[in-house]
Amino acid sequence: MHSASSWSNQSRPWREFLRKAVTATARKIAVLFYKTLRYGAPYKDPGADYYEERFRRRTLENLRRRADALGFKLVESEPAVEGVS
Repeated sequence: MHSASSWSNQSRPWREFLRKAVTATARKIAVLFYKTLRYGAPYKDPGADYYEERFRRRTLENLRRRADALGFKLVESEPAVEGVS
């Protein structure tokens, strides 16, 4: 059986991560707000497509790196055609 103190010791890194994540997000919002007020720069939302493409590129790069570490090589295939045949 685990004691309560071992549980709190295990959750400490997670709490620290959450604190840092909240701080980083708050800073990012504050910088955007400051630049908008200070320089009158309009905020331009890059849109969902930008974030999806960025996620796709990051995922592919991580897969390439993992495949290389395991001795495999990723080869791009033709995209699947969606629709009714």
